[in-house]
Amino acid sequence: MKKLILFKFRVILMIFTIFSASCRTAEKVNGDDYATRGIEYYNNEDYNQAVINLEKALELGTDIYAPEYIHTILGNVYSELGDYSKALECHRQSLEINPQTYQSWVNMGIVYRKLEDFDKAESCYLKAMEVNPEYTEMYVSLGALYIFKQDPETAIKYLQEAISLQPDNSIAWANLAIAQALCGDFKQCDFCIDKAREFNYSRIDELELKIEQYKTGED
Repeated sequence: MKKLILFKFRVILMIFTIFSASCRTAEKVNGDDYATRGIEYYNNEDYNQAVINLEKALELGTDIYAPEYIHTILGNVYSELGDYSKALECHRQSLEINPQTYQSWVNMGIVYRKLEDFDKAESCYLKAMEVNPEYTEMYVSLGALYIFKQDPETAIKYLQEAISLQPDNSIAWANLAIAQALCGDFKQCDFCIDKAREFNYSRIDELELKIEQYKTGED
């Protein structure tokens, strides 16, 4: 099957808080500062430093950040580094702590999609839907999955659902443009590109080039 170029998703972030019966004191050493730095490194794409700090946060324990949050962010970091085995392990650890962490189900699904294990990816996304049917990123991920599976009609359904939940989701609009192009509806495709641009899609030039290839039959 010809591999379809899709655009990199911004990996999914979420904030949990946990409440401790004990107050943090100046003397108490825990991992919250490491977790904060690790997330900052992650957002700045310094993944090696992110690993060091997030691992230290888990070692020390945290008051502010829930451990399932740190595990799944660490999984995202390993995914960016191309270590999908460790990424899956981290997401599983997150879900062992809290099976209702729907963001972790989506993050794990993204790893399986990168591994082209589409059945497992779909299973993870549907589990996320079961836990939280209004989670926008899950619909965006399902849409991308069905584009990879060469099923643009189903992709359109899920991407439209994502947009109904979050009309300014630029990634949903960008991938909807691709799905519409695969269906040969270039009028709707152009409309979606305009919406992606309106909402500041970061890779708009690549998107337009990809769509032009579809229009000219080069892909």
